[in-house]
Amino acid sequence: MIFQRIFVLSLSLFGLIFLTGCGGGAAAPPPTPAATPTSTPAAPPTPTSAPTPTPVPAAPTTSGPAGERIEFEFATPLSTVEQVDDIETMLHEVEGILSIRGDDFGLTITYDPELINPDELRQQMSIIGFPVKP
Repeated sequence: MIFQRIFVLSLSLFGLIFLTGCGGGAAAPPPTPAATPTSTPAAPPTPTSAPTPTPVPAAPTTSGPAGERIEFEFATPLSTVEQVDDIETMLHEVEGILSIRGDDFGLTITYDPELINPDELRQQMSIIGFPVKP
């Protein structure tokens, strides 16, 4: 009998604590509606100085002082595309090579035709261990 009273008192105390923590059981007053504007809203502020875009120069599409481009297909595809970076590092010192772009199946090399020709490029690719198809 004592345990039942303790239990009932505990439940009552728990209920009181719960109700007190939740605002005492009283309903919260409804929020007041915001006043509706009678005038039109102000326009968003405009920046005082808009950034001006910097024009990007177009890539050369023909041969000329920028060099000529040639595409090579690897005799055996690379195992990873990161090997293109390795090839670029190895060919960095070869006079006449201006840039190298590629993927695991082939390369596009921009070169100076006055300093190196396509056959010499193929030979350099074989020397570094990445032969290309003729």
